[in-house]
Amino acid sequence: MTEPKSSFSLRDVIEIAFRRKKMIFTIIPLVTMFAIVITALTHRVFQSEMKFLVQNSRGNVIISAEKTAATTAANDVTEQQINSELEILYSRDVLEPVADPAWDPRYASTRSPEEVRQHEKLVSDFQRHLSAEPTRKSNVINVSLTADSPAMAQATLQRLSTAYLAEHRKLQRPPGASDFFSNEADRYRKAWDEATQKLVEFQQQHQLVTTADQQTSLEKDIATAQTNLRDTDVSLHELEARMKADSRKLSQTPQRQVTTRKTVPNQQSIQQLSSLVVELENKRTALLTQFRSDDRLVKEIDQQLMQTREALNNAIGSSAEELTSDVDPTWQQLRTVYVQDEIKHAATVQQKNALIQQIASLNKKMGEVQGLTVPFNLLQSRAENLKENYTLYMQKRDQAQIEDAMDERKLLNVAIAESPTLSYMPVKPKPLTNLALGLASAVFIALACVYFAEMTRTTISTPRELESLSRHPVLATLPVASRIYEATLMPPTLPRTPNTSLLIHRKERL
Repeated sequence: MTEPKSSFSLRDVIEIAFRRKKMIFTIIPLVTMFAIVITALTHRVFQSEMKFLVQNSRGNVIISAEKTAATTAANDVTEQQINSELEILYSRDVLEPVADPAWDPRYASTRSPEEVRQHEKLVSDFQRHLSAEPTRKSNVINVSLTADSPAMAQATLQRLSTAYLAEHRKLQRPPGASDFFSNEADRYRKAWDEATQKLVEFQQQHQLVTTADQQTSLEKDIATAQTNLRDTDVSLHELEARMKADSRKLSQTPQRQVTTRKTVPNQQSIQQLSSLVVELENKRTALLTQFRSDDRLVKEIDQQLMQTREALNNAIGSSAEELTSDVDPTWQQLRTVYVQDEIKHAATVQQKNALIQQIASLNKKMGEVQGLTVPFNLLQSRAENLKENYTLYMQKRDQAQIEDAMDERKLLNVAIAESPTLSYMPVKPKPLTNLALGLASAVFIALACVYFAEMTRTTISTPRELESLSRHPVLATLPVASRIYEATLMPPTLPRTPNTSLLIHRKERL
């Protein structure tokens, strides 16, 4: 025997609807009426809208200690930029002055806990009524605000736009930049004047323009003096070599030259020696009369007499030669050159000593200038740095003044594309929408109740359900006349017996 398959068809749905029609027609009117009452009792809320256009028409100048560089505005607005503007719009610095105008954040620490809670409640309520979102594929931010009246919504949104643009301007460029740069420029100008005056006094005191120029000039003088000294050394070596050669030639060259040679006999010497011999012989004769021949005095006379005779013989045998000489011209020329070289050598030595002293003096001056280099460079560097800072702050001051003028004319990267609107049509409540939602909710709740009622039902309503549970065909059904209760309780699971034709469960309406 083939078991019947359970299925859920449109007929079942209709049967359930007819079976639960009382529940359905009770729930739907009640829920719909509740939605109508809620709509009638809901307070009317009005909405004002405005639009902000985010653009890059104005480049942002970065305030830093560096030189102001030219900025080029980006061509496209990025998603990050739009999200940043939304974050600024939702920041508490923008919302607090609008939500609670009497609140002063500077005295927040002195407020009582109750005042702080009241302030937080106002800000939270304002955030709940405020809505801002970017328009898709555009640079526009739509801002809407709901309030109890159209004028209040428009005025509040106007205050919000003012606070937002002020915060955007403050974040784009901090306020007071022009005054700060102006004060700094004046301060650096005074410091630059003082540094320049000290530098001038230092130059006048040490009689220099710049140490670099002074060092360059001294280096040139020292180089020239050293070149001259080397040339002088070369000249000295040449002079010494030439003087040495001249001295050697002078020693080899006779000073005088014989010009006349005359030979004459030595008559005067012969006469003198002859007279001397006679005198000595006379003296010897006289001594022999008094002394013996071997006496010492006689021997001395004999010796003198012998020597005189020898000298006489030599004089007689020799002749006198008379010579006449004059200064040798070669020697005289060599001597003149040598003396001139000596004079030149002495002058060159003096010149060398003078150059050595000059180089020592220049080196000393160079040392003094090098000793002045550090303080001079410090003074000059300080003056130059102060001048650069003064020029930098002057440029930044002018740039900040231009930025201030642009801020006053509201030339920002965020512009109001649409001013806050004034609408007398309430956005809440919406009767037709609420009625449609109430009706849809009523139908959904009714269907849900029917579904749960059917799911929790423990009775058998149709023969098909009986066939599905018993898995046996139903032979006959009885019309509903009254409640028939089963005398005996049947178990939830019906037995499979071939003789079973009709099962009536307890409390089952047949």
